[in-house]
Amino acid sequence: MVKTKKVEYFIQSGFIILCLTLLIMAAGIFIKTITVETSLEFYKIYLEKFYKKPVLFLLVGSVMLAAAGILGIISAVQNWKQGIIAFSLCIIYLLVSMIALGVTIFFLSKNSKNTMFQQLDQHMQNYSQHKEAIDNLQSNLPCCGINYYSDWINISGEIPGSCCESTNSCDETEINISELPSGCFGNLNKLLNYYGEILVIVLIVLGGIEIFTLLFSWLFIRSLNNQRRKKSIRFANNHINNSVELPRINNPLGKITITRPQRKLKLQKIPEPIFIKHSSEIPVSKRSSTSEVSKYQYLKRATLNNPKLKKINSHVEHFGI
Repeated sequence: MVKTKKVEYFIQSGFIILCLTLLIMAAGIFIKTITVETSLEFYKIYLEKFYKKPVLFLLVGSVMLAAAGILGIISAVQNWKQGIIAFSLCIIYLLVSMIALGVTIFFLSKNSKNTMFQQLDQHMQNYSQHKEAIDNLQSNLPCCGINYYSDWINISGEIPGSCCESTNSCDETEINISELPSGCFGNLNKLLNYYGEILVIVLIVLGGIEIFTLLFSWLFIRSLNNQRRKKSIRFANNHINNSVELPRINNPLGKITITRPQRKLKLQKIPEPIFIKHSSEIPVSKRSSTSEVSKYQYLKRATLNNPKLKKINSHVEHFGI
């Protein structure tokens, strides 16, 4: 009995700890996602197609995960079975969504390089129309050209000032070429791969915790079912101990259960009375039949100890009643 209580306490405590972990992770993911989105503001034009869906999923998913964690903690404290089932369904939905997001990221990463390269080449070929976007990208990443600074010489014949932190174009005779940053295409790929790896690690860790939480949810539901079953058995045993079983007269195989009245409770029914005319007479109840005993035997037994009824008895014998 003591071991069973320890196991139940361990399951409940483990479930609550996992729910708290999910709640803390949800808050951390939400804050980190907003921070990363703010830091990628300068590269939004070139990375929006790749991080828009993951960011949206992380924001919505973290809110749902926090709500599920709160629901799980409340359900565990109150031993609310329906709440734990609802919590488990939310975790399963989030787990399936995470798998779908991972597959989406995998396929997006394959097509990202060609799309990004074409967009960078188009903007640099039309530098006058996309000057602000290119300058923000080169000065904040930092980078210069598509693959190297020489791309600008082939495109426009001069290097933009955003490559060398100058308001005007960069003069090759005044700057150290070796100090110029590498191309924007390679740096964007590195940035995209970096945040992609972080996202995959977060999804794997979060998925593992969610699987453990589902396991503890199943164990906790089983524990609650066992507790309710034990209470039902205990109640039934107490009810049986307060009852008396009497055998049936006409049916030996059947039994009648008569519940003993509690001390503090009054009897609901008055016992059926038994009428006796005299101490020497046979008790007669409502269930007895007059055909079972003849009138002669009945009156004879009734007058054994009653002299006053001897005359009646003699008349009975005389007339042969």
